[in-house]
Amino acid sequence: MLFVAQRETLIRQLDTNTEEIESTVQELDMHEESEEQNYELSVLLSLCFCTEEYISLLLGLSILG
Repeated sequence: MLFVAQRETLIRQLDTNTEEIESTVQELDMHEESEEQNYELSVLLSLCFCTEEYISLLLGLSILG
C-alpha cells in the first residue's frame, strides 16, 4: 500500500512538473517574440525618423545638388 501511495505522489509531481515546464516554454516563446517585435519596431521607427540629409549621407549622395 505504501508503494501505491508513493507512486501516485510521484505521478502527481511529474504532472505538476510537466505543466510548469510547458508554462515556462510558453513564457519564453512570448518573451522571444516580444524582443523580436521590439527590435523590428525600433528599426522601423529609426527609418521613419531619418532625415533626408542622413539618408543621403547613408546612400553617399549629396543633397546640395
